Amino acid sequence: MSIYNDIISSKGNKLALLIDPDKTQGNALITVCKNAKNHGFDLILVGGSILWHSTERTVADIKKACSLPVVLFPGNRSTGCFSSHCKTIIIRNYFNGIYAF
Repeated sequence: MSIYNDIISSKGNKLALLIDPDKTQGNALITVCKNAKNHGFDLILVGGSILWHSTERTVADIKKACSLPVVLFPGNRSTGCFSSHCKTIIIRNYFNGIYAF
């Protein structure tokens, strides 16, 4: 079953852990990922606004550390938040504006 189908078909809520590759790396990343499933998380989102560090490496490290599904969650279109290790991405679309009446 795909991650999308799993989320849509499940009853109740899903709990996601957001990991910013710029802020969590190395041993801290491994520890967080290993503990995520034990603390009730259903999936891991990976993304940030700047991304100085490699998303590819971060996702690979997460997948080695735990079995939770990993979903890319780019902060904006210019971050380059992509990984060949990931099969799912959330595309957000914000509409900002002031409406005068």
